Amino acid sequence: MGRLGISFLADKRLADYAELGKLVESYRFETISVYDDLLYQPPWGALFQLAQSTRRSLLGPGVVKRSSSARIRRAHMLVLLAS
Repeated sequence: MGRLGISFLADKRLADYAELGKLVESYRFETISVYDDLLYQPPWGALFQLAQSTRRSLLGPGVVKRSSSARIRRAHMLVLLAS
């Protein structure tokens, strides 16, 4: 039997994901994923915030790709850590 899930881009402020996690769980979604899209921040910060505000939903990255642009990825991580 399948699971009902929802996915997000990592295009919001990190603090917004805690509230989003509570809202998503109120709708009884079983899985929550955040996409690893080069145009946005890496999904890990959003997933950490979601983990703090959810109790039963399974969390994980929607897609993790091996980036050919390692410098851009490192820059994204530095911005994420600085915020």
